[in-house]
Amino acid sequence: MTATLRLGYVPLLDAAPIIVADALGFAQEEGLRLALHAAPGWAGLRDMLALGQVDAAQMLAPVPVAIALGLARSPVQFEALAAGDIDVFCVGEPWGSMAVEIGAGALLLPCTAIWAAAPEKVLAVRAGWATAEPDLAGRLLRSVWRAGRWLGHGGNHMMAAEVLTAPGRLAVPPDLVERALTGRMLISTQGEERHTPGLIEFFAGAATFPWRSQAAWIGTRLARRHGLDPGTAANTASAVFRSDLYRQHLRAAGADLPGASDKLEGALDAPMAVAAERGQLILHADRFFDAAIFDPGLPMR
Repeated sequence: MTATLRLGYVPLLDAAPIIVADALGFAQEEGLRLALHAAPGWAGLRDMLALGQVDAAQMLAPVPVAIALGLARSPVQFEALAAGDIDVFCVGEPWGSMAVEIGAGALLLPCTAIWAAAPEKVLAVRAGWATAEPDLAGRLLRSVWRAGRWLGHGGNHMMAAEVLTAPGRLAVPPDLVERALTGRMLISTQGEERHTPGLIEFFAGAATFPWRSQAAWIGTRLARRHGLDPGTAANTASAVFRSDLYRQHLRAAGADLPGASDKLEGALDAPMAVAAERGQLILHADRFFDAAIFDPGLPMR
C-alpha cells in the first residue's frame, strides 16, 4: 500500500535529493508518495516540522542541534542585496549565481573554502517519529539516498538541472543549477569563472552519513556563543545526528558505511581511505579554513 509523506523544503539546490526522489520515482519504488511543500525560509520550515504540518524536512544542519539545546530562533533573511540594504550575504545555490546573473553581486567564497566537508543541510524529522514509524523512516531514507546516488553521477547533471528547474520547483534557468552541480561557477558580472570541484556533493565520500562528531562540533560552537557548557552540549548534539538509523535502514541498500560514527573533524587535507563495514571507503578532504582540528574524544572546554 502506498503511503503519503509530507516533506518540507526551501527552494535551494540542497533540496535536490528530495525533489529527485519524487520526480524520478525513487520514492514510488519504496511505496511512497511525497507531498512536497516549499517554505519561504528556514524559520517557517522549522515551524512546519514542529507543528506537524510536514513529516520530514530539508533543514540547515545546525537547526536540529539548536532545537535540542533550546536555542532555535528565526534566522536573519540574507534577501536585499540588489536593493543595497545589505553588502554581503551567505546563501545556498542557485541564489548566489542568480545574484551574479542579474548583476547584483559577485561570488566571493564557496562554503568549501571555510569547511571543506560541511554537512550543510540534513533530512530532519520530529523527535521520536523515526522510532515510532521505522518502516516509513526506512523507506524515506532509502528513497532520498538513492536520489543522492543518482545525483552523484556526473552524467546526470544536465538532466538533473532540467528536473530541478521544472515548473513549481527552483525558479531559475537550468544552466545556473548545472553550474553548481559541476562546480564551474561564474563569479562576477565581468564573466570571471572559477572551478570548485566538489562544490556540492550528494553521494561520494559518505556525503550523507550523519557523523556524530559533526553534530558535536556544531553543539560546542553554539554552546560557546550562548554561554552553555560545551561538554553537555556536545553530548546532546551527538544524539541528534542518527548514524544508528542511517546504518539500520541503508545497510541492505548497499550504502558505504564508515566503521565508526565519529571522526577527527578537519584532519584531512586530501582524500583518504578509511575503514568501512565492507572494506574501505574514500573520505573527502574536510579541512577548516583555520586548519583547526576538532577531536570529539577530548574533554570540551
